[in-house]
Amino acid sequence: MNGLIGETDSLLKGMLLTIDENFEDNLAYLEMTTHNVLSALGFMVMVPCNPDDQYFQVPEGYIQLIKLHNWVADEHNMLQIQIYAGIVKYLAS
Repeated sequence: MNGLIGETDSLLKGMLLTIDENFEDNLAYLEMTTHNVLSALGFMVMVPCNPDDQYFQVPEGYIQLIKLHNWVADEHNMLQIQIYAGIVKYLAS
């Protein structure tokens, strides 16, 4: 597929790194981040991670992103649950 999987894998890892470096703890940013993560998980169903590399590296990165940053408000917890549910749906597909 002309390196599409490798390029997609790099793009998703870059997305994780960008979210991690620019993390903010306000509700509007976290809602946007949740939407972007869920969109990326939906995209990964069509173009999965590189099978030659660690296959679950990107979903694990999303889990580590949630664990690394404290999402303390009740609204933030609902956004975390949405991301976890999106990861489970991706892995089930």
